[in-house]
Amino acid sequence: MTELVNGCTGRACQYAIVGLAEMIGCTDGNQGCFEAMLFNGEPTKVHDEELEKATVQIQTILKGLSPYADGRKLSLLAIDGGFFLAWTNHDVQIPPDAVGQDADPAEVKAALKIIS
Repeated sequence: MTELVNGCTGRACQYAIVGLAEMIGCTDGNQGCFEAMLFNGEPTKVHDEELEKATVQIQTILKGLSPYADGRKLSLLAIDGGFFLAWTNHDVQIPPDAVGQDADPAEVKAALKIIS
């Protein structure tokens, strides 16, 4: 089954960073860029009431962010050791000098200007 997620097809969306965090482009690829959203779940041993409460709080914060008029989407980028919240452009041409998500993790973190 194929689904549309922020302009990329299914769960196969990858990102590339242009310049020093000047733009992030996402295109069809290998699962590095995800729509910034969380699913609710019934309390279980792996997703208890405390986690569900945190999920609702995070959803409220994410939904409270104003979308950009230029069409950028709020996304979670998978990086070495965690996730990074970013505004991304989907279905754009990625220049050849962009830092792809599969680059050396230190290079990806430097391009995103990650500090911790």
